[in-house]
Amino acid sequence: MFLTDDLLQIDEAESSQVWRVPVRQITVVEAEVSERWMVNARMHPSRFRELVPAQFLEPQLVDGSVVLALCAIRMRHAAPAWAPLALGPASMNCALRVGCRDSRDGRPCVWVTKRFTDSVLATTLAELGFPAVSGGLVDHGGVGRLDLSAGGGLVQVQAGPGHAPAPELFGSGEALDAFIAAGVRSYAPGRTPGHWSVIDLEKRAENNFIHCVGWEGWLRTPWGDCTIDGVYRTVDGFYRWSCHGEVDDHARPL
Repeated sequence: MFLTDDLLQIDEAESSQVWRVPVRQITVVEAEVSERWMVNARMHPSRFRELVPAQFLEPQLVDGSVVLALCAIRMRHAAPAWAPLALGPASMNCALRVGCRDSRDGRPCVWVTKRFTDSVLATTLAELGFPAVSGGLVDHGGVGRLDLSAGGGLVQVQAGPGHAPAPELFGSGEALDAFIAAGVRSYAPGRTPGHWSVIDLEKRAENNFIHCVGWEGWLRTPWGDCTIDGVYRTVDGFYRWSCHGEVDDHARPL
């Protein structure tokens, strides 16, 4: 006797491809990445609570500023850990991140306001237990370029070679790598108000960020347009996102 999964059928109109996804809980997602971008901006600490509603989080200041960053990831393949990675579809993804500390123990972490993707499988994640990722991301560029919009234009970034001054927050890719590596845990809005999802991001390859010297552009966020303070890129990575459920506003597991 063979046991089989129920299947969700998803029709991708643009490519006329049909995806059939097993109805099985998703707690870990893995991805082979062709490139990852980080675009940083400074915000005044007085605006921290506008960005981060979770009360157990406090700002992790760099040179006196809150670090707001757009992280954009172009994936060759992405799939749940229980599925062959090579079968997962390609996609472009982005998220707005805020550098934080856990007020209970001072450990660095990240607040992620919202995640966006152009993957046809976006809604499937939430249906199968992983924190929601919003669709509707539009990639206006391509490999080696950064020109994205998401959320109906609420989030936009455009950057390219220019004459930008040296960044104030992180003077090198190594400095940014160290900052990111120190805070692999992220918190994001949960399924109900006052609950926060918990996801750890593990880098599983030795790809490192390189500062794109002179790159300039603009970053639009729900809190206003930001002056870019450094653009960084890394290529050929492997990453794993592990979901650890949700916590309440006192960081107690639910």
